[in-house]
Amino acid sequence: MSTVKRINRFSLIEMLAVIGLVGLLLNMALLFYYKSQKINSKYTDKAVQIKSVSVVSKYLRSFVHGNGETFMVKPDKVVFNNGSVIAMDNNRLVFTAGGVDKSFALPKGFAVTFSLENSQGEPPRIVMNVNMLNSKDQLQLNKYTRIAACVEGGAQ
Repeated sequence: MSTVKRINRFSLIEMLAVIGLVGLLLNMALLFYYKSQKINSKYTDKAVQIKSVSVVSKYLRSFVHGNGETFMVKPDKVVFNNGSVIAMDNNRLVFTAGGVDKSFALPKGFAVTFSLENSQGEPPRIVMNVNMLNSKDQLQLNKYTRIAACVEGGAQ
């Protein structure tokens, strides 16, 4: 009597099923990874904005208080009666007073606009909006940080 030795091998269908399952699990893992990268990028951008705005807001308020009455407020600059200026220059916010410039680099993807608010019974306020830009370098009107500084006197 002869004995038949059986060799355990996987069939082609079993191998294809395992490869398909591994591919599905890998696809799900990559999907979760890319979603987490997107969320991480979003919160990193927000943290950079908060840090930048914190530094700029303190300097803006002291600069406005120190230079007094404004002469002109445009979306890209503020001019004071004493000749001091706050302006945007190539993604840098430049404060000029007495011939001395102090500039702050804005994070990539951000822009600043200025406006003037006049509320009845209150001194005018210079408002600086730090806006996020979209991929086409256009302002995202729903994503901004507003910083206000009170002004002595009026503006045009």
